[in-house]
Amino acid sequence: MAYVFLGTLGVFGGVFASSLAQGLYEAAPPPDSSFVRVINNLNAGTDALSPVVGGKTLMTVAAKGHTDYYPLPKGDKKYVLGKLTGSLNLVAGHFYTLVVSGESAAPKISMLEDPTPQNKARALINFYNLSSAPTLSLKTTDGKTTVIDTLGAGKVGSRAVNPLKVSLSAFVDTQPLATLKDTAFERGFAYTLLAMGTPEKLELVWFANKMAKG
Repeated sequence: MAYVFLGTLGVFGGVFASSLAQGLYEAAPPPDSSFVRVINNLNAGTDALSPVVGGKTLMTVAAKGHTDYYPLPKGDKKYVLGKLTGSLNLVAGHFYTLVVSGESAAPKISMLEDPTPQNKARALINFYNLSSAPTLSLKTTDGKTTVIDTLGAGKVGSRAVNPLKVSLSAFVDTQPLATLKDTAFERGFAYTLLAMGTPEKLELVWFANKMAKG
């Protein structure tokens, strides 16, 4: 995967950088940890989740909400996410997002492996298309600079950027659907941008990635 820096011509390739986890998140993780978080994207919009992964109870997730990342030992782990149960295999040093979506009576789960920063001098944007739009693009609000292009539904894309403040919008073709104004990117941080809802009523949820405490 290539990382394109806004305002520069540099392009960096790379692999997952678990060694940066301690510097980019609030807590120092145990050695050989994997990192898991949960996003509640249920259509009902009212059902909270109380996730349990690998025997660990995570924070309650409100509708359209998310947990922080939790460090878990690598290997096969069972999960309970509302009515969903199953198992997943976690690789040491990797970051995962579990997305619970669909109707509360018949929810579905998907696991996305999250891109991680390669350079503490940059900021990382992870953009998730959790909407019903078949594709979305993330651009500067004026439409002149594409940050992440043509991201399919249920997918995650990423770009590393220089520290800056900029307004970003989610587009379908040339049509902006939702906007984040004056969004600040700080050096050495990873950020998540979730696109949720429908093209007619798209919602953007923005936050800095954090490690759960305790």
